Amino acid sequence: MKAAAQHPAFTLVELVVVILVLGILAGVASKRFFNSQQDAAEEATVTQVLEIFRAAELYYVKHGAWPANTDAGDFPAEFEGVLPESIFTRPSPIGRYFDWNGPGTGMPNYGVSIPPPVPVETIQSIDDKHDDGNLRKGWITRTPSGSINFELIER
Repeated sequence: MKAAAQHPAFTLVELVVVILVLGILAGVASKRFFNSQQDAAEEATVTQVLEIFRAAELYYVKHGAWPANTDAGDFPAEFEGVLPESIFTRPSPIGRYFDWNGPGTGMPNYGVSIPPPVPVETIQSIDDKHDDGNLRKGWITRTPSGSINFELIER
């Protein structure tokens, strides 16, 4: 009688090690994927803010005045035909709605804000990449209430 042929196989320890390594790799990959999504949302937000600034400056050059103040989510009529309405009527890429701060605003400067809650980590990340890294000064600031302000011009 012949002895039963032995088939090489993985041990339980080897399988557990492989599963652990795959789990760690999946965790690293998902963190990088999430970070790239957040980075893309932040960059898209800054791009939209700069589009709003260009539209405001164009209006100022043509009319000698800045577009009037509007509330968050309201499209300034002065931007008609220059910007898509959806920039104001849909949430920004980082969430919440843009708020144009023009003449009549209670804000110290003209520009754009996004009302709270905007996570401080998100505001800090944007400020680190596009301004001076200090949320109390520069063209990107954070208010005590937690909104993010993008300053176009001092009044």
